[in-house]
Amino acid sequence: MNKKSAFKRGKPQMDSPPLDQMISFRVSRLQSKLNAQAIKILKEHADLTPTQWRVLVMLETLGECTSSEIARTTQLDKGLLSRTIKGMMQHRLIKGQPSKANKRHMLLRLTDAGRDAYERARPYMQERHELLLDNLSARERRTMFDLFDKLEESIGGAEAAAGEAKGVDTAINQRPPKFI
Repeated sequence: MNKKSAFKRGKPQMDSPPLDQMISFRVSRLQSKLNAQAIKILKEHADLTPTQWRVLVMLETLGECTSSEIARTTQLDKGLLSRTIKGMMQHRLIKGQPSKANKRHMLLRLTDAGRDAYERARPYMQERHELLLDNLSARERRTMFDLFDKLEESIGGAEAAAGEAKGVDTAINQRPPKFI
């Protein structure tokens, strides 16, 4: 039986791999560990949450952008992102102004306090990043990121197949831009 056709029909595979060989289990477990580590570092050095950090990184990288651009790039939950942005504006880490192109959109940018928080956390988050990659050769790093890209492509294909099986419009399942 073709695995792809079974998925399209919505029928689960009967031969499940061991838990430690299931991609979603391993990625979820890895994400939990990475998130716990980030929470500790960000709280200790800049009193930030990981979601606040992602917003600061996006604004530092792009200069200014909308919450929709942040949500699309980071794949953060829009409700969580909206609450985070509101809190960051109240704490004066970021500010917003209506877009000239579309008044319904708010262009967000860092404040001096936001840039300061970013600069306090950045060296520790950069060191963490380097330590995480230290165990990998340059070739292993390239392979890992290539595999991440392939998995993201596979997820898009699986979402499209699931949408077709359910009669859902799959236009919303476009792959988001890469976040580095």
